[in-house]
Amino acid sequence: ISLWMHYTENMQNSKDKSWKLARLSWKKRLAVVLAIGLGVWSILTSDWGEAGKLQALEPKNAPVIAFLDPQGNTHHLSDYQSKITILNFWATWCSPCKKEMPLLDTLAKERDLNIIVIASESDAKLAERFFTEHGIQNLTPFYDKNNIAFDAYRVSTLPMAFVINPQGKLVARAVGMVDWPNEPLLKRLRAELKKESML
Repeated sequence: ISLWMHYTENMQNSKDKSWKLARLSWKKRLAVVLAIGLGVWSILTSDWGEAGKLQALEPKNAPVIAFLDPQGNTHHLSDYQSKITILNFWATWCSPCKKEMPLLDTLAKERDLNIIVIASESDAKLAERFFTEHGIQNLTPFYDKNNIAFDAYRVSTLPMAFVINPQGKLVARAVGMVDWPNEPLLKRLRAELKKESML
């Protein structure tokens, strides 16, 4: 009996140690995942600026892209010059994207702006349904065939947006949901363009 008790006691101790090791291993794995996540976030924010805020850029030519409307008609970015253009990449599975869309829809009422929202081709039908269900009336649910536009703008996270001036130059970009009606840099860009038009 004493041998059996000794055996069961050893077995229990082994189980306790295994559980402690497993729990420690789980904690280590979680720590690694968190560290990687923080590292990626740090890289994104250092490269792209503060999340949810427009970051001014040294003006450069915007990549030339084409995209499709729900009827399959091709549109070109160059068709939207003469105004400030907000080019927004999004997806229906992206929660911040969906929250941001009504803000862009409200802003699209302004006459001095072009707002182009582009989803991936695989998300095109869901994007149309989302617009209908949420009353998005001032935007067109464009989509990107074969992700060519996404690649041209090196879209690495969603939502991601770019601001293009009337001369076709990239002048700002943002990662994350932006409070577009109250965005300070956008207000400044619009005010500068208005002032130039009055000269």
